[in-house]
Amino acid sequence: PNDPVVAANYANYLIDDGDIDEAATLLPQSTDLADADMHVVLAVLRLLNRQEKHEEVLALSKAAVAREPERSELHLNYLGALERLGRRAEALEYINGLAPTTRVDAPGIMLFQMEVLLAENSWEEADEVRKMYLSAYPNQEPMGEYLSGRVAFAKSEFETARDHFNMAVEMNPNLQRSRFYLALAQLQIPGEESKQAARVSLELYMRNNPADTMARQLWTRQFDRDRTVVQLRIEAERLLGND
Repeated sequence: PNDPVVAANYANYLIDDGDIDEAATLLPQSTDLADADMHVVLAVLRLLNRQEKHEEVLALSKAAVAREPERSELHLNYLGALERLGRRAEALEYINGLAPTTRVDAPGIMLFQMEVLLAENSWEEADEVRKMYLSAYPNQEPMGEYLSGRVAFAKSEFETARDHFNMAVEMNPNLQRSRFYLALAQLQIPGEESKQAARVSLELYMRNNPADTMARQLWTRQFDRDRTVVQLRIEAERLLGND
């Protein structure tokens, strides 16, 4: 029970289960973990991220990277904290300062870089990262289609984006983000047929990701309104005695 690694593993289980307060009781309260086992450091980082303590994530991950610079998850924690603090330029500068082998060996870092570049409307640079990713991981065709769709979507080429996202989910139905973006692209294409296709895509996504608040908000904004109108009409007919 006093083994810090065992405590960290159990804390991770509690975090996955949503019991953040109980997990916190098992982990060090200080971020000064210079001598702590890396399992403990990573568990504390997970907890701090769930608590949205981004400055503390930044400080702890920076110190941990100095100890074990080969661990990509430490770099990703540092980059994620920068992005959430609105410091995207710093995040991109940090990535550019990493050794090329570190970037290539850690696909998550390349995917993060592409997300930030798309958020900054740097489409051409994002497309270069996409090409670098596919060069390093040529067998990841579904992800390649998804990334191509993201670039097309950012450029408002919604039909092209739809086709890429659709191909990605056909190749790998478990690529959930592609299904979500498929719905987004379909919603941008005029016509009732595309809107109904988006409804199906989003419903399938939400079945597998019921906790995604962004998806729920999108559903409410796009589709619950239609359902509410029908419900109001039925209720009005009942009040008028026409049922």
